Amino acid sequence: MPPGVDPAAFSWYQTMDADCGGYISIKELKQALVNSNWPAFNDETCLMMINMFDKTKSGRIDIFAFSTLWCFIQQWKNLFQQYDGDRSGSTNLSELQQMDIT
Repeated sequence: MPPGVDPAAFSWYQTMDADCGGYISIKELKQALVNSNWPAFNDETCLMMINMFDKTKSGRIDIFAFSTLWCFIQQWKNLFQQYDGDRSGSTNLSELQQMDIT
């Protein structure tokens, strides 16, 4: 495992890089997110996520960029779960009002 790479991200990355090319594409990312039991992301969302972390502007990301993306997604997921008090999978008005978004 490369230094500085999240172990969980590395594990997912290995299964996603279907062609073993050292990069993952939008298609591979979309498939991986479905496999992790999350609701399906559309192509535009996957492209946006890749573009956020694609320093080479190649339309694909390597293990280091994916590890950063993985941690970013986990942080958002944890934040969401913190405010989803009733564990419904969505936030209602009272849960949103508890957020300090200033």
